[in-house]
Amino acid sequence: MSRLDRAFPATTSSLVSPLFVFMAVLGPMTTVPALRRLIIDAHHGTPLLLHSFVAAGMLGSVIGAPLLGSLADARGGKLALAAKLAALDALVTLLSAAPLPTPVLFALRPLHGGASVGVLSLLFASFRGSRRALVSRGGAAAIAALALGPALGGALSRFGAGAPFLAAGGLTLGLSLVLARQARSQTRFEAIFERPEAGGSIVDTARRLAAPLLLVAAQRFAFGGLVAAFALHARSSLGFSDAKVGMCFSTLLLAFALGTYGLGRSRNVRRLVSFVVPGSLLFGASLAALSCAPARFVVPTLALCGACAALVYAPCLAIVAAHSAKRARATSLSLLHAAGAAGMLLGPLGGVACEVFLRGQSDEARSRAFLIAAGVLSALVACLLSNEVSQSARRAAAW
Repeated sequence: MSRLDRAFPATTSSLVSPLFVFMAVLGPMTTVPALRRLIIDAHHGTPLLLHSFVAAGMLGSVIGAPLLGSLADARGGKLALAAKLAALDALVTLLSAAPLPTPVLFALRPLHGGASVGVLSLLFASFRGSRRALVSRGGAAAIAALALGPALGGALSRFGAGAPFLAAGGLTLGLSLVLARQARSQTRFEAIFERPEAGGSIVDTARRLAAPLLLVAAQRFAFGGLVAAFALHARSSLGFSDAKVGMCFSTLLLAFALGTYGLGRSRNVRRLVSFVVPGSLLFGASLAALSCAPARFVVPTLALCGACAALVYAPCLAIVAAHSAKRARATSLSLLHAAGAAGMLLGPLGGVACEVFLRGQSDEARSRAFLIAAGVLSALVACLLSNEVSQSARRAAAW
């Protein structure tokens, strides 16, 4: 067992299982297919208003998650706070299915973003066992829920626009009750690890983890823009149906989850870090290849893209997990999720920038331009930060 794994204490029973992580992500992702009908059909909005609604949730995640993580580190009781946040998220989700005024709906959206990502961050911070267990099981469970949530939401949408919100709210409420029971039934030994932690401010923690946080943000930037850019390209150039496009995204994310699970089982964080640059180069190349791949090669290319994304994400999560074993556990892991949310917020804005700068070109040309640009950016960021990531891994080993 490596020094990093020994630094991550194991208890007699796990406070948080991968199932809880899966549930925390599955609920919000179930509502994704229903957002268009909610904003455009029920609230008579425009596509711009829909994008603004999604952005409001991401903004709540970016701001709220680190603040909640810092609060949990300072006061302790991570699972108890996670249970309360899950209850708040369930309430907001259920209210979203009600006939609320549009301004009220928008005011609730940042609360949803902060609460849902706050719950996920606190679950990661409460995950017990080795560093390998957190990366392989926790990380893979979260990504698997990303893949399956929209498919579940699409199926539930057949029963009405509010059905995904009701199902997601019920699931998150159930998670809240389970977490509250877990928080009350902790053994004395487990409660030791829920004590307040001194680990520095949010800014200090972010500075120590700047390289892995920036890498995750750059990768999520590519994913955030890929959703719209690939969908447009697949429909206009390849003639894919909506169902086929959804299957393509599921392929990407399932490969991502499997890759994270396999890589997370490695005992050596420094070895994982050696995959970051080649993984980023292959990730960028596969993104660019999507812009010109024939229809029969699109699904394999997406699978390669997901596997290469794991080569970047798994080492970053391992570094942050190793850092959080000794200090600012919830703050560190909430910053990781906030960085991902920031990337997902900026990705669609990058797509909009491509639309503006290339407005004289066809839709197909603009989509291809974004895919290539996002691939180049991801590879460039990884190459520029390779030394800093290696140093972060060495510092983690020293902690």
